[in-house]
Amino acid sequence: MEQKDSGIYSTRWERANEDSTRKPKGINSWLICFSDSLPYAFVDRREYFEEALMELDASKDSIKQEIRVETHGKNAQQEEAYIKSELQAIANSFTGNNRLQRERDFWLIYKPDSAFEEDTLNARAALIIEKTNLIKGLQESLKNLYKPAFVSGPAIAFEGLEDGLPGARMLYRLRPGYFRKNMQPERPQFLVLSWQYDSGNVDAAKIGETIGKELDLISLRDVLRQTRPFYSAPKKR
Repeated sequence: MEQKDSGIYSTRWERANEDSTRKPKGINSWLICFSDSLPYAFVDRREYFEEALMELDASKDSIKQEIRVETHGKNAQQEEAYIKSELQAIANSFTGNNRLQRERDFWLIYKPDSAFEEDTLNARAALIIEKTNLIKGLQESLKNLYKPAFVSGPAIAFEGLEDGLPGARMLYRLRPGYFRKNMQPERPQFLVLSWQYDSGNVDAAKIGETIGKELDLISLRDVLRQTRPFYSAPKKR
């Protein structure tokens, strides 16, 4: 956004039209603050990737817990006891080459519960693993991780950064230090004005230019800078 005056910012951008046969929608926006500090801070790519990976890991852990409940998986000591028990049963029932063949057959089909759980997890969490690998690859390959993150969906739906795409949304978080405490709840602490129009309509574009010139943004900013209540009840006589 371009700073026009103290606490006053503006931007102009386009968003794809729902009707693909028409030109994009033009949008003029003004942000009015009571100070030069912004009420929000950008989320950069590094922060987004870290948060997205934690989100995906949490989903994967949840699936892992579900599988463990379903399979009643054995721990390492239980696995060892199970193997000894099965081999002992073979030894008690068979001898010679027959015993050796039974033991070989056991080891061919035996799979620890941990391996079974891992295979099941890889199948159920395939999409999570795919998105995790995609994000980790971008973490390693992108040169600038401190640019603002343009992302419009949750981590599980991540297809890539959306820089430059029509209607791309930049992630941000509110900046607590901007907001004045002990203010009346009805008093706004910043304002956003927006004018949306058909970019193919010359008259509409001109109206947008006129609005930008005629809006008394400084007066609006000065209202935000006031600390007295908007309305005071009349004193009783």
